[in-house]
Amino acid sequence: MHTQLFHYIIQMPKAQTSVAYRLLESQEGLACYSTLPPDPPAHGPQECRLELHAHTSLRPEFLYLIDLIKKHCHATVVLAQEEDDATATILANQALANSD
Repeated sequence: MHTQLFHYIIQMPKAQTSVAYRLLESQEGLACYSTLPPDPPAHGPQECRLELHAHTSLRPEFLYLIDLIKKHCHATVVLAQEEDDATATILANQALANSD
């Protein structure tokens, strides 16, 4: 049986990331998150992108957290999708292979 996950990428001004991290840390265990490397052609140097994953059983709590980040950090959602953990593992392995 595969686990269903939310996969979100949010973008915000770099100056707001400390607020976003504080919000994420206050909800410890709700979502896994990481900072994505800068993508200069698509995003200015003053922008930051965060990738978040959460289990779909936590839908109300996770969406509330996303709304808080959007409100307090002037963030926009770049990607919002549901995927199973097997797909996420395959995509992560492909990204690692392409980074060499």
